[in-house]
Amino acid sequence: MKKNLANPEHIKTVTELMSQLNSAGILFGRCPFVKAMTDVTGFGLLGHLLEICEGSGMCAFLNFDAIPLLDHLKGYIESNCIPGGTYRNWKSYGTKIGDISEFQKLILADPQTSGGLLIAVDQVAPGFDRYASKHGFREIGYLERNPGEKTIIQIKS
Repeated sequence: MKKNLANPEHIKTVTELMSQLNSAGILFGRCPFVKAMTDVTGFGLLGHLLEICEGSGMCAFLNFDAIPLLDHLKGYIESNCIPGGTYRNWKSYGTKIGDISEFQKLILADPQTSGGLLIAVDQVAPGFDRYASKHGFREIGYLERNPGEKTIIQIKS
């Protein structure tokens, strides 16, 4: 929008998405199998996931193809519509992230205005998949105990 390149229909779509409340967080916060939860905002998905990992002594393995993206996103990236905060985010934590493509970096370090919830659950949570999908959530990766590695987040495609 700052570059006057945004399609009016895309503006409508993202405004609706950003206006959704993360009210499911109230329900998830009461579940004993939820171990960590945060909204994805200014630090991007990688920044918030890194905070969870560092705070709990874990490493994360993300499946990039499972992360929901807006259909028109690639076109905006190709038009160089990239927030400056994306590069600042990457500079602050990129050394802790494994091999990643430039496209993945621009998506995962993007300083979301109002992203979704990132939730870490115990693997023994019975029925969580059904519960989560009912509220529009999906699995995008998993966590493992960090054996002292410098690289804390790995990206798979």
